[in-house]
Amino acid sequence: MDLSNLTLTVEESEIRHPLRSINPRKATGPDGVPGRVLKDCADQLSGIFTKIFNQSLALSTVPPCLKSSIIFPLPKKSHISSLSD
Repeated sequence: MDLSNLTLTVEESEIRHPLRSINPRKATGPDGVPGRVLKDCADQLSGIFTKIFNQSLALSTVPPCLKSSIIFPLPKKSHISSLSD
């Protein structure tokens, strides 16, 4: 089997399902878009995101905006005595 002609793609349903299952109570990402918006607009956004992801796969590149994240460490306890808290 010739693997050189195989192209990895994602289907719109593979994008829509995770968007619909986003927890709207979670913090926003670096883009500042609330989870509630992503969840409520899953049908409208899934086609756009599918095109972006498939183009990224076809070009073998990841857009810089998809490479960043913001991490906020939250203490497990109210009184912090060590870094593991």
